[in-house]
Amino acid sequence: QRSGTLAAPTPPTPSPVIGARLFRVGWHELTQHLTQTLSDVGVEVHSGCKFVDYSVSEDGSGLHVTLEDNEAQVVQLETELLVGADGYHSAVRQLCLGDGSPQFVGIVFWRARVRGELARSL
Repeated sequence: QRSGTLAAPTPPTPSPVIGARLFRVGWHELTQHLTQTLSDVGVEVHSGCKFVDYSVSEDGSGLHVTLEDNEAQVVQLETELLVGADGYHSAVRQLCLGDGSPQFVGIVFWRARVRGELARSL
């Protein structure tokens, strides 16, 4: 029965894989924090770009990455690390792994953000 009382969040439990406590965080907060933290230590973050291609440098020490920015301008990068956080139909994953399109396995997950007052009324 729903009483309208907001239940306390479940306390984090240790992860059997990494031994750390797990917790939930919103996507916006996570990306904002990661972008700021990386920028603070001199890592250049390119978000909102379309991934085009990558290749390994001749000596194997890094990557040549090609992106397209919001204005369809080509951006060439030299880097040691490429993080492909480009979603469900990841172009980075396709180019690196070539594992085909995602396959629906019957599991649907919906997420949403609502104001606290609204959540308490459910």
